[in-house]
Amino acid sequence: MMKHILIVDNQSLHTKEIAKLFPKQKITICPYNKIPDTKKYDFIVLSGGSHHSVVHRPSHYKKELSLIKNTKIPLLGICLGCQLIADAFESVIKQMPEKLTKEIEIRNGLDKKDYKVYEAHKFSITSLWSELEGIAKSKYGYEIIRHKTRPLWWFQFHPEVDMKHTQGKKILKEVLSLII
Repeated sequence: MMKHILIVDNQSLHTKEIAKLFPKQKITICPYNKIPDTKKYDFIVLSGGSHHSVVHRPSHYKKELSLIKNTKIPLLGICLGCQLIADAFESVIKQMPEKLTKEIEIRNGLDKKDYKVYEAHKFSITSLWSELEGIAKSKYGYEIIRHKTRPLWWFQFHPEVDMKHTQGKKILKEVLSLII
């Protein structure tokens, strides 16, 4: 059955690549400040973006934070979307000394293997609220997180960015098989 997926675009450079991750699905893309009624969607993706910090909770993220706290629809956050979800659940987000833009190695708790993924962010998630579970970590912080009782997953890295030696898409496919 075809799913209807809503991608909330936080001014990401990679929104089109995110949409390509779901080739057989119906996709709707909306800007972060114009989120529609989400009842008709089967899955929601919160994209990355670098224009505004999550740490200082600018007022324009209120709609997304409310969506995160209240939705029953499976939801995936990528980079800034990840930080929004972490912030909504009172996890610790710290600014890094410099922006990270490179391939890094993570330890995936799903299969106990190491993978290379692509990172591009200025913040790291260093501590999680008790209702959250860290699935994968790097030396920078948590990279894959899930909510223990709700269908919420998030990636600090960019699975949609396809580099020569990265396995982000493979990890994403594994996670999606668990939630949609």
